[in-house]
Formats: sequence, C-alpha cells, structure tokens
Amino acid sequence: LYFVPDDSLLAPDAARLGINGPQDLFGGVVPWRFAMTKAITHELVDDLAKRPKEWSTDFGRTVSAAVLPGYTVFSRHDALRAAERLLSLG
Repeated sequence: LYFVPDDSLLAPDAARLGINGPQDLFGGVVPWRFAMTKAITHELVDDLAKRPKEWSTDFGRTVSAAVLPGYTVFSRHDALRAAERLLSLG
C-alpha cells in the first residue's frame, strides 16, 4: 500500500499503519499534534508563555523573517497579550 493522507500523520498512527518511510507515504509524519499545524512558524509571546514541553523556541525565531507577524499561544492569557501586541502593529 502507498498512503496519500489529507493531513500529516502522528508518528504512532503512521507506525500502526505500517508506514516506515517515503516508500510508504506521500505526506508527512510528525511527533506531536501541534506540529501538524502552522503554529510552529510563530514565536511565543515571551519566555514565560505556556507551551508544550516539546516546543522549540529556536524554529520560530529562525523563520520569523519569512512569515507574517504573529504569535503562537497555548493559553487565554497569552492570547490576550499576543492580541495587544499585534493590534499595536495596526
């Protein structure tokens, strides 16, 4: 079988389906659910913001010049702070 899913797969799901590499799949396999989204392309509001333990602060900083302004948030409090900062940009 060759899988062509409509979304990235979580690693445990890919393993359960017998997907072991590119010969089995046209798509992506990710280790964490949040990595299935565009959330990884933005930085957190600050160093105190809530985040999954697997979160990489380096990636958002690395790609920040190539993406639209924004923040990734994992709490209501951080979302409000992010909104305030973005509203100040117009």
